[in-house]
Amino acid sequence: MPAANSAPAPAPTSESPPASTNPTKRRGPNFTPEEDEQLAKSWVHISEDAIKSNNQKIDKFWERVFNDFTKFSPGPVRDAAALQTRWKNLQQACLKFSALYDRIENTHRLALPLRIG
Repeated sequence: MPAANSAPAPAPTSESPPASTNPTKRRGPNFTPEEDEQLAKSWVHISEDAIKSNNQKIDKFWERVFNDFTKFSPGPVRDAAALQTRWKNLQQACLKFSALYDRIENTHRLALPLRIG
């Protein structure tokens, strides 16, 4: 039969894990209406480029949007990822608005009497 271990268990250490070397990424300021407008203009300008058109990778596309945006933007410097995220949010808001607008228009048309002549 093995002998019981009579030595006390080591005490747990109170050392905390090493701090992360990556600084926390802070959120930038909100986009202004002027920046939203410039982002839309830059997106259209780059997406309608007859030479590059659909033959560009997504990263290259947003790099080009970023370059165009920063040339004309009235606001703080934004990175391509921030522009891409903002564009996604703008698209979602526009789609929601469009769906609501269509619903109102269709309801309005159904409520109007049909005019003949």
